[in-house]
Amino acid sequence: RILREIRSDEFERSYAIRWLTALISQGDCVAVSDGLEELQLESYVARRELLIDEAAALLAICAGASSAGTISRTFVFLYAADLRVKVRVRDVPLENHDYSSVGAQTWGSACLLSEMIVDAPNKFGLDLSSLDEPIRILELGAGTGLVTLTIANLLQNFLGDASSKASSITATDFHIPVLKNLRHNISLNVGSSWIQTHFLDWSKFVITPRSPPFDAPFDLIFGADIIYEMEHAQ
Repeated sequence: RILREIRSDEFERSYAIRWLTALISQGDCVAVSDGLEELQLESYVARRELLIDEAAALLAICAGASSAGTISRTFVFLYAADLRVKVRVRDVPLENHDYSSVGAQTWGSACLLSEMIVDAPNKFGLDLSSLDEPIRILELGAGTGLVTLTIANLLQNFLGDASSKASSITATDFHIPVLKNLRHNISLNVGSSWIQTHFLDWSKFVITPRSPPFDAPFDLIFGADIIYEMEHAQ
């Protein structure tokens, strides 16, 4: 309710953006009391980092695409001069203070990667002129699914329904609301029934045994802007 009120009041939203921006920019300048023991200092630093992370997430909600509510968009990428790759996706706002599920909106990096893939597929392992065998593709942190759907559309345009459906694309994400919206976006795009969606927690990914579809190697793995927290890299 509070977030809805902030979004609807231009003055409140502007004030919140300025306040959060100042907090984030000055976060590392907050003085540390002298005499803190090592454990106390570690606890203080951890709480400060958590505060900055939450402030950054709120700033994204106030200023980013999530503040616009639910929106649907159509992306069109041109391959050469005679082929158009068209993808429809829905972005949904974050609700219930779930600031971590930012994959509910389409990130600019996904738009850029999709455009680059269509512009030069062979640079990303998609040599369409010699793609005779079915391929298995994985996307990590798929979000709204723009990259997955772009690849699926591109393959279908070149290889036709039969050949493209012999291949498979597995789109994964960690957040349940994001996965729900991802499945909706897949349903919006005709010819995307050969795309699977799966929950994936990188930190608990077992080595063996693995259940399908992770029980066999993937030929290509894609990810757009998926390493943005220290624990992701670990």
